[in-house]
Formats: sequence, structure tokens, C-alpha cells
Amino acid sequence: MGDRTDVTDPEVIIVGSGMSAISLAVHLGAAGVPYLILERNSDLGGTWHENTYPGARVDVGSRSYSYSFEPAYRWRHHFAPAAEVKEYLSHCADKYEVRDHILFDRLVTGMEWDDRSRQWHVTARHGDRTEVHSARILVSAVGLFSRPKPPDVDGIDTFTGPVLHTAAWDAGVDLAGRSVGLVGTGSSGVQIANPLSEVAGRLTIFQRSGTWVSEVPNYVTPVGDDEQWLLDHVPYYLNWLRLAQIYEIGDARKSILEIDPAWREPGTVSKRNADLRDQLLRYMRRQLGGDAELVRKCTPDYPPMAKRLPKDNGWFAALLKEHVSLVDDPVVQIAPDGVECASGSFHELDVLVFATGFAAADFLSELDVRGPSGSLREAWAEDGPRAYLGMTVPDFPNFFCLYGPNMNGTSGAPTAWREMQSRVVLAGADRSFCAGHDLGSIGEKEHTVPPGFEAETIG
Repeated sequence: MGDRTDVTDPEVIIVGSGMSAISLAVHLGAAGVPYLILERNSDLGGTWHENTYPGARVDVGSRSYSYSFEPAYRWRHHFAPAAEVKEYLSHCADKYEVRDHILFDRLVTGMEWDDRSRQWHVTARHGDRTEVHSARILVSAVGLFSRPKPPDVDGIDTFTGPVLHTAAWDAGVDLAGRSVGLVGTGSSGVQIANPLSEVAGRLTIFQRSGTWVSEVPNYVTPVGDDEQWLLDHVPYYLNWLRLAQIYEIGDARKSILEIDPAWREPGTVSKRNADLRDQLLRYMRRQLGGDAELVRKCTPDYPPMAKRLPKDNGWFAALLKEHVSLVDDPVVQIAPDGVECASGSFHELDVLVFATGFAAADFLSELDVRGPSGSLREAWAEDGPRAYLGMTVPDFPNFFCLYGPNMNGTSGAPTAWREMQSRVVLAGADRSFCAGHDLGSIGEKEHTVPPGFEAETIG
């Protein structure tokens, strides 16, 4: 995709062009603040551009993925597949002219603060060229789900067949009739299992522990004509539906997450949490037809909601198929023709699929971010990634993280979080832009924060 941007003197540079970046870009554009987006891929969408594995889709209602400034989009599914989410993001980027501000195929390799010019200098690789772009405000919008997490097992390089990862899917690999090993049963593992079972000659699923999987009506079904009529003709129905979906994934289940200090029942943290466990277990038993061994393997040893709660898109149905096996024996070694498990058992395979998620804890570890006193890696070396409000880091002036450390809230919705963070960045950008380039440091300690954790903004 060719470059169309004519932005030459941006006030803000945004790294990444996913959901967070598009939200911020729309807010900046509406305020008249010039911005530039640097994107490593050939198209926008971030996670929803890169995750194309079979079965990839949202696990919350599509309406909760709608921005408040673009709520009336005609979603085709109650829970949108990945491609449909990307279509929505592309629609927003085109409608609000965000795409005109994006430079694609720019791999950012370094970000450095210059005290003298009070600017960030961002180095990016574009083919065999190196570019440097400068702005007073720098925003990381790479998110938590931009780097596949490699499996912690030896011998991967020795495997002679195709090796796939759900976060870097290769649709060109033919799986039809082949013996496929799926390692990992988290959200992506649960989503891809049934699609794999429909094409593989044999599917062996390897898990370290069971996964709670919930029943959600209409999880894979399109929006019907009756509901679309309501959305088109009943005043405020769309607003109500969006609010209801946001409430359902936030405040409505907040008490399920809260720990009751007086609660003593193993495997749960409160009465509400125990009720959810019973509900999930009943559903599991029904779907598995009372197969006691499968129920044992599938039952987790942790409380519901302690990890992400996948939705059932045919997971349990796949486990009942004759050519599908669930192995609760951890993989310890990859061999040229299969995998060895902890018990010593060996499973011959043609293809390996890793559904091991993302390196979310290694936030920004691939980027060399340097403030006045050193690198971000050094700042986070001892205690790991942390930021005030998940967005600003001490001694890294005018640097903001969108969907930064510890930003997965227990309430709200994906787009709502992004828009709230966008407004925080906009407030700083608007003040800096309106003040002009001659103003010195402003608001070095603008917020009440823990000692040594001041947010710094420089105009």
C-alpha cells in the first residue's frame, strides 16, 4: 500500500495503527493537532490485521468494539470474526481520513528524546533506507498483542514439518488430511481447535491445564434481519444495545472477580465466583456427554475469570470427534517427526501449531526507547513494565503508552478504554500545540502519584 501522507511537521508521532492508534488519530484530527503514524505492516489494523488464524474472532459483543464516534456500523455478526473487525477499523480510518497520515512498512527501531530541541526523534527502517521523524509528543500504540510468545520447549528448530503460530498464521500451509499437533488451550487454542478438526486427518491437542469455556448464544451466527430492523428503525436501540454489551463484560461481572476474604471453598474466590464455576462445569458436562475422563482433563484447577474466559465455538464438539485427542501431558521436547511428553510418550506429527499467545509481559521490549536519563528497558529492568495510569513513565517526557502496562481493566470495553486514553493524550497534545514551541517544561508533576512516579509533560 503506497504512502499518501503529506504530514511534514507533526506535533504527535504514533507508533502502530491498530484500534488504539485509530481512536487517538480521530481525536487529534478533530482538534486540529497534526500527527503522523508509523506502521510496520503494509496495512492498518494491528492485532486484527496480523491475527488471521482460522476461528479468530472477538469474545465480546461486536457493538462493544464500536467507537462512540462511529457506533452505527452495520456489524454482520454478533461476535465479529477478525476480518470483520479489521473492516470496521479500515472504515473508520477512511471516513476520518486517518489513512492519509500513515506511513506503512516502517519498522521503528529507535526512539530518543532530545533535551535541546525538546523533541522525540524516531528512527524507522523502510526497505533499505533509514528515516528519522521528529515530534514533540510520542505515543506507543503497539499494544500488548503485537509479539507472538514462543513456546518454552526445546527442539522446535529440529521439526521437519511446517511450524505455525496463531499470531503469525501462514494460510498457505495445507493441513488437509495431515496429522496436526496443537500446543496450547488458551483463548486462541480454543478458537482454532474446531476449525483444525474439520480439515486435519488427525488432531492431537496438548494442554498443561484445563480451560474454562463459556456458552454464549449467537457466538458464531450472523445478525438476523429482525435485529437489524430494530437497529435501523427503533430510536436509541443501537445505543442501548452497545451500552448493554459494555455493561455485560464490565460492571455486571465485577463481583465475580472480587475476592471474598472470608470465602474458603477451594478453586473459587467468592459465592458469585463459585456459582459461575458450577454453571461452567454443568455446561461442560452436558457438552461432553458425561465422558468422565474428558471432563477431568477439561476441568481447570483455577477459579473462573482468573484467566481469560474463551467462548465455545465448537471446542467441546471437536473433543468428541474420533480423530481428535486431548493430551494432558506437557510437551517437553520437539523431535524431527513429533513431540515427546513428560511421561515419555511420543506423538508423531506432520504439522505443529502453537497457540501460546503473546509476549504481553515484555511490553515494548523490541523498541529502543531512550529518555533523558537512559533507556526504558533499564527503567523497567527491576520491577517490570509499569506506568502511571498505564500511560506515562517517569523521566520519559511527552511519551505516552496506549494500552500500556496493567491496562486490562475489569470494567468497560476495548474501544471505551482506548477513547479514555486518547483524551488524556489529546489534553497534553492540545496544550503543547496551542502553547507553541517556545514554552519550557509544564506540568512536570501534574498528578498525585506514588513517590518517584511523577508524570511529566513538556510543552
